[in-house]
Amino acid sequence: MTFCPVCGVEADESAKFCKECGHQLKQVMARDRRTNFDRCLDKVEEIAKIKQQLPVAKQSQTSLCGLYVESRPLSGNRTRIIARCRFRPDLVFTLHPDGTRTVEKVRSGPWESKVDETLDLVRRLQSE
Repeated sequence: MTFCPVCGVEADESAKFCKECGHQLKQVMARDRRTNFDRCLDKVEEIAKIKQQLPVAKQSQTSLCGLYVESRPLSGNRTRIIARCRFRPDLVFTLHPDGTRTVEKVRSGPWESKVDETLDLVRRLQSE
């Protein structure tokens, strides 16, 4: 799965240009990209799950690193997970009951570098 860094639209692995905005895409090994992206989704999902288990007073502390992660229940026992640094969502995906995910939006940006730090923070908050 490859995404355009400009508009966030999913692009074909072999595409050289984004069909939506025309941006020239980097050619990366699809398997490596997919693995890194899946790891990132795993971490954001874990942040969302831990945050739901925390008391309300501690939930506000989960964004101290600058990454805001929200989860919202959807019909059909699905959950929408949203990650952002500022006002616009940078990552939006739906978690299905069978464990599969549907990525609806992804935008490269500073949020990616804050995932590990935020995960460490919510794990510490959980253990307190």
